Amino acid sequence: IVATVIATLGKVVAVYLQQRAVLVESHLLQQDRLLLELESAFEQLQERQMRTASLMAHVVRNFQTGSEVRSRSWSLLASDSSVGHLAQVHKRGARLLWSRGDHQPWLAREFFSERSGLSVSDLEAPPPGRDSTWDAVLSVRVKSVFPGQDLELAATGHSLRSVIEPFLLNRGVSLSVVNNNGTWFPLYDRDSGGLEPRDATPLPRSVFEELKAQPRGILWTGLSDSGPLVAGSLVHARQTRIWGNLHWILVLHVPRREITAPLIAQFGRTGVLLGILGALWMAMAWVLVRRDLRLSRLEEDIDHLRELRRKDEQLVQAEKLASIGILASGVA
Repeated sequence: IVATVIATLGKVVAVYLQQRAVLVESHLLQQDRLLLELESAFEQLQERQMRTASLMAHVVRNFQTGSEVRSRSWSLLASDSSVGHLAQVHKRGARLLWSRGDHQPWLAREFFSERSGLSVSDLEAPPPGRDSTWDAVLSVRVKSVFPGQDLELAATGHSLRSVIEPFLLNRGVSLSVVNNNGTWFPLYDRDSGGLEPRDATPLPRSVFEELKAQPRGILWTGLSDSGPLVAGSLVHARQTRIWGNLHWILVLHVPRREITAPLIAQFGRTGVLLGILGALWMAMAWVLVRRDLRLSRLEEDIDHLRELRRKDEQLVQAEKLASIGILASGVA
């Protein structure tokens, strides 16, 4: 019985470990495909931003305020959910040409040369005191639209979320982006849906370097300087080149319960099945043990009967000898 119980527990543990390995690997393969899809979506967004910025620069240069062409251009901007605002900017200020909601530009940001006449900003958090859902986080500037003035076309946190949400909806994962300088931007949360990248967090250097190594499916250890990542999360990171010279890290992270819950559900059904088989196995073992016990008792009874028969035969023989002795003495 003890050996049966040990064998059953061994099989249960083996099945659990096998199912866990298969489930985790399946999850990682899905995340690999998802990261490729997200990277492609961001690339398409940047190309669309470049084309739109060049088109708007042409319109602003060649058509006056209030013209029919400008009105149609503003309608085009309104239909593009990736645009937050269009503004003319110079060193000391900005003139807003078109805006979505209460979105406003801000100055004193760093831009990087992308191609002839175009420069881009990295993913940025709003400055202190600006708490607007529509604040720009990613901008394209066309240089010298007017003397000493550039044209800025800005993407927003909302627009980035709208690009990635179709890929992440009902996938059970959260997405964050780490920019070129090691700042963490949560873009999508698996539990509450979209998040605007307003709660940006500078990452500790050690965490930034670890994410730059592009870990695949590691369980985050939750060190004291782990930053915004929750201990025990399954983390999957991938570096991608954005706007030419900038590198972002796309970080998919899943709570550990997302891995263990399906596993427990699968293991529960398997455990019930193994439990039933184990019970049948133990019942069969008990039946065999009882049969062996009955056979042992029968053999003991047979041996006892044989011993009694032998003694009876000895007694009968002794009685015969006694009768012969009495008969002989009578004859004498």
